[in-house]
Amino acid sequence: MMEGFIERLYPYTGDARTLTFLQDFVDYELANGLTPQGYAWSRVPYASANPGDLRYTGWSFHGEDYVEPHVVGADGYAYLRLYEITGTRGT
Repeated sequence: MMEGFIERLYPYTGDARTLTFLQDFVDYELANGLTPQGYAWSRVPYASANPGDLRYTGWSFHGEDYVEPHVVGADGYAYLRLYEITGTRGT
């Protein structure tokens, strides 16, 4: 959702800080929000974290360590769009 907002905001503002913010956000998510290696859905983004946690662990009303496939797809598309906008890869 954040990617879509900034993708639409940037052309109006021309403010490169919005793209820097989004890149930093995605880098943080990739460093702190992927499922562990060895999962059936390994190395995909969790949709959320427990309130106040710095590391995403898949908190939802379904419980801890819950993967939401539709969010995995949405995040993947957002990563692609960010790459298309900036031409740079995340860390």
